[in-house]
Amino acid sequence: MSPPTTYRSRSARLVAGLALTAAAIIGVSILVILWVLGTSSSAMDRAQNAGQTHLVRTILKTRQDRVVMALADDAGWTELFEYLNGPRNPTWEDENLGPYLKQTFDIEDVFIVSRAGRLVYEYHSEPGAHDAPPRA
Repeated sequence: MSPPTTYRSRSARLVAGLALTAAAIIGVSILVILWVLGTSSSAMDRAQNAGQTHLVRTILKTRQDRVVMALADDAGWTELFEYLNGPRNPTWEDENLGPYLKQTFDIEDVFIVSRAGRLVYEYHSEPGAHDAPPRA
């Protein structure tokens, strides 16, 4: 025969059951919160890494472009220096001076004067346009 159930033992079982249910709900809630935080923080980390990678690549590309431009400028000035100190090269002149500057930048006339004041190169887009002095 089982002992009679008293009010006190029934309320104790009820409180214990409610406490167990509350603990289960809190435990599941904590697990869900941790899962949501883990998932969102992983997504934020991926987004931040992608942004930082893009930023670094952009910085490197900008610096690379500056180096390429500096090298191209240096090569251009070196070629011009060598041209001015060497024999005339009509092919190089057409590819880099008068006709090229006319086509690319629409520059009508090109003159290169040495330090001594000597005319080293001249180009006129219209042949004979500047050969004769203007009439009064």
